[in-house]
Amino acid sequence: MRIGGAEADARARGIPPAAFRRLPSLRLLITLIVVLPIAIVAAALVTISIMTSRDVAEQLGDELIQDATGSVAAEARRYIGDAVRVSDLYTRRIATGKLSPTDLATWEQVMFDDLATNPNVASICFGNPRGDAVYLQRAHNRVEYGIADGSRDCDALEWPVDASGHVQRDKVIRQYTYDPRGRPWYKTALRNATATWTDVYFWFGEVGGESETGTGYTRAVHDGDNNVVGVLTVDVTLSAISDFLTRQPFSDTGSVFIIDEHNMLVAASSGRVNSAEGTRLPLSGSDSPAARAVATMAPPATQSSTTTRPFAALGTTAAAASSRLNVGKEAMRVSQVALRPYPGMNWRIITVLPESAFLSQAKGMQRRSIALAAVAVAAAVVLGLVFSRRLSEPIIQLTRHAARIGGGDLDAKLELAGARELQQLAAETNRMAHGLRQRMELEKSMALATHVQQSLLPQRLPELRGLDVAAHSRYCDATGGDYYDFIDVADLPNDHAFIAVGDVMGHGVGSALVMATARASVRTSAASGELTLGQLMGRVNDVLSSDPHGLFMTLALMVVEPSRSRVRWASAGHDPVIAYDPAGDSFVELDGGDIPLGITGGYPFQNFTHEGIAPGWVLFAGTDGVWEARDEDREMYGKDRLRDVIREHAAKTSQEIAEAVQRSLAKFVGGGPVLDDITFVVVKVLNEEASGEMVTSGEGIPCQT
Repeated sequence: MRIGGAEADARARGIPPAAFRRLPSLRLLITLIVVLPIAIVAAALVTISIMTSRDVAEQLGDELIQDATGSVAAEARRYIGDAVRVSDLYTRRIATGKLSPTDLATWEQVMFDDLATNPNVASICFGNPRGDAVYLQRAHNRVEYGIADGSRDCDALEWPVDASGHVQRDKVIRQYTYDPRGRPWYKTALRNATATWTDVYFWFGEVGGESETGTGYTRAVHDGDNNVVGVLTVDVTLSAISDFLTRQPFSDTGSVFIIDEHNMLVAASSGRVNSAEGTRLPLSGSDSPAARAVATMAPPATQSSTTTRPFAALGTTAAAASSRLNVGKEAMRVSQVALRPYPGMNWRIITVLPESAFLSQAKGMQRRSIALAAVAVAAAVVLGLVFSRRLSEPIIQLTRHAARIGGGDLDAKLELAGARELQQLAAETNRMAHGLRQRMELEKSMALATHVQQSLLPQRLPELRGLDVAAHSRYCDATGGDYYDFIDVADLPNDHAFIAVGDVMGHGVGSALVMATARASVRTSAASGELTLGQLMGRVNDVLSSDPHGLFMTLALMVVEPSRSRVRWASAGHDPVIAYDPAGDSFVELDGGDIPLGITGGYPFQNFTHEGIAPGWVLFAGTDGVWEARDEDREMYGKDRLRDVIREHAAKTSQEIAEAVQRSLAKFVGGGPVLDDITFVVVKVLNEEASGEMVTSGEGIPCQT
């Protein structure tokens, strides 16, 4: 509302304009009394918190994370370093002749001694170019020894080994074909010029919730002439690294994760590393909320970490800069450090520490801030009680006035004082009551218009010999532009049906008036019975074209003559009538037609005829609101769905067909709005007379009884 309008109301009540302008603004009062003190206190709290906690967070947090990351990196390097040391040892033994790359049976005791003295090593395996292989591994809660003979199609035998290193050859675990040359570790070694670590894999193919992963340090072994005499791989399992991370004091408050270059978990201090279905988990799939949150900061799996974030490499003195991250409502400090001690191993250590673990001073400041905030809130409550009295009386007056309006007293006037906004509220409330009274009068007029338009639709079905007729019409507004009628022509035989179906552009009162004009013109022109359908259409067109109202109308005039097995029609831009022949299970569209009504006068409309209708045929004449109805996804109902409904219910009465179409439309539209009027007429050709009676429901939808 304009201030000028409020001042005019003030003058009408005898309030001087100068006094009106001197009234304090309610918005200003609320700002000064409530917002300003709270804003001052909040600014003081924020200033104090920033001054005392920033340096503490940066120093203590970085030092704690650096220490934790360093210990994890050292343990990981020590753990995997055992496999590297064992691999170097076997390479020297082969080079010095202490172990033969061809006589693998001699490796048995040596491998057991090395596995016993290196608890971090999970398996030692060697394969040569002939297909021979020997291995010793920790698996299935025991030590297992296996050897394969390449000369016998890589036939392999596997036995358990007791605590003294004796192979129990009378207890064969399994016999199978094992060709080391086809194994991934063998191929990986041949592709690399130096020893390298393999990708992380499931240990011995085990899957499920209790399975664990491993990785192998593999290398090609050469003779003095640089010829490959075999490939050696020394494997480690990775669960021990997770166990180490879990035992660290740091894990009580924070979390540590080790991931590979594919962003897949290698080890974790909290949460699972592998899924219950036997697949490796990415960082984003961890049980730990911290891991899922920090996954958004990890470099993409398709790039190396050095291309996206400057990580500090293992063994350097530089520490990776930490960053902040919110996990739920808790702030965390996050550090990512590259772990690349050997070729093929491109891991990262991610350390997550809640700031609450090291911001003890900041916590003290927070407690003081909370106390200060409590004082500010208490002061705001006291101030609120003071000015609430000033606000309560106008609100009570407004409530009582609203109750009077709700009770129907629309002539009551509201007067409020004390602030400019209250006077504006009173003026707008009084204007609202006046507008509400006008709206109620308009609704009464619209209800009358709806009743009048509904009365224009046929109230009864014609009683026709050999035809079964039904109709349906629903407007999306109180009034609409859809139209259907059964024209009574004096000299038309009783087994002939003269049907009109039309659709005025748009909907509402204007469309309803055009529809009423067209109805009157059709009935008047058809009364003589001397005009063809095309001539009758021309007269209606001349009537609508004579008044430039800007609304066009499509209209279909159809005469069904079952005794002559034909349908005659004229169409002014209306969608074709759909005809279904159940005997041939085929549809025909009566698609001849001309321009819509109301475009230009004097247009010569044509007559069309379709021969060959027979008992059982179903004719469907409707408006585009039927097939253009849309569901909640804005998809149109379409004519294919309509044809399916007609075909499915063709053996039933026309009324049952009409009801089936209504149900199908209602189910398709669902909870979506009806955007256009929906009108259709169903005519079924019978072997004998059939008649019905039409009534109109309270919603303006004709239905048959």
